[in-house]
Amino acid sequence: MTTKNAPPVAVINQEFARKVFGSVTSATGRYFKQPDGTRTQVVGIVEDGKYDRVTEDPQPAMFLPILQSPSTQTYLAVRSDRDPGQLAAAVRSSVRALDAGLPLYIGPWNQEVPSAAC
Repeated sequence: MTTKNAPPVAVINQEFARKVFGSVTSATGRYFKQPDGTRTQVVGIVEDGKYDRVTEDPQPAMFLPILQSPSTQTYLAVRSDRDPGQLAAAVRSSVRALDAGLPLYIGPWNQEVPSAAC
């Protein structure tokens, strides 16, 4: 389990691995420096995603444990073939089971990301 006092770690996407390490296959276990100078170890690699627009080119991205990088906002993207209403209810129930006091907003991707409908 990653805690606030554990060594800094991150999961990166494939574009980050290519740009920083020159290869996706050699990135796991290696270290990079964050903008604030923190030395961070790569513990996993995920596929490239779309973070702003559906039509964007691949962008480097890193994902940090919430306990090591607290934020007032957290986003969860869920892809499913389920009915959107059923999916929203299932996600809401799961989040409430973790912490009933968390503020929660659920909205469809094509309404949250301006060009997602492209």
